[in-house]
Amino acid sequence: MHLDSIDFEVDSKTTKDTLYSGREDIIEFGNIITASRSLLSSKFTNSRVEFIRQQVNVVAHTLAGGSHISH
Repeated sequence: MHLDSIDFEVDSKTTKDTLYSGREDIIEFGNIITASRSLLSSKFTNSRVEFIRQQVNVVAHTLAGGSHISH
């Protein structure tokens, strides 16, 4: 599964910045970041992680027809 040129969007600037910082962290979040870095470098070459504000995600989700209408 070597996928190329995939843009991952996250709504957490801290997550995006931490992925690219190279710092090591011993808390659980650090383990997730380390595993994510490993996947990005081995399975998702030429891919990137971009920060997208949550408000943009809500608009995109609504435009895509993902909103739920309650009766």
